[in-house]
Amino acid sequence: YVNYYQFFAEINNIIITFISKIKLYVFFYFFNYCNLPKFGIYDLKRITDFELIPFKSAIENQADAVMIAHILLKNIDPENPASLSEKIVTDLLRKQLGFESVVITDDLTMGAITKNYDVGEAAVKAVNAGCDIILVCHGYDNQVAVMDALINAANNNIISRERIDESVYRILKLKDKYKLSDTQIKSINPNDVQKINEKIDDIFGR
Repeated sequence: YVNYYQFFAEINNIIITFISKIKLYVFFYFFNYCNLPKFGIYDLKRITDFELIPFKSAIENQADAVMIAHILLKNIDPENPASLSEKIVTDLLRKQLGFESVVITDDLTMGAITKNYDVGEAAVKAVNAGCDIILVCHGYDNQVAVMDALINAANNNIISRERIDESVYRILKLKDKYKLSDTQIKSINPNDVQKINEKIDDIFGR
């Protein structure tokens, strides 16, 4: 290989080929926490040339969703973590990379958020940044606080109707793709479960 970029691109294409066999796939993290010590000071050229390689491939292969991390990219947006940054979610991920499907935040009860923001405030910032699904994985009170904050922000036009409609459209489009509904399943046929398990085994070559 001429350089690490070429090697990384080749490995990534192998992984994407495998992942694309799975019906629904979420690509994460945008960006990877593993590079945290150095990552915050990388400039946009370095990020575009190297760190964004797997995401470009995922988008080209019709990734259904992307989970976005809470990492702070100082040279792109020094004020907001990626999950709360319009510069990263909307300008970089959606406009520059052309991603049109669902963006999911990492858990808003993680320390990177709770040490710096009220969880409700963070949820509002995430939606305005361009995120569609807000994860609140710990604490019923946190979940209620987020719901109340989002409702209040919508009622007071802090989050616009257009911004809400964008997310609703993306989520409904993804649900329609996989024929998902909100109708509660009353019973499960064990034979159907077995067929699903066999499909999973086939995908992973077990």
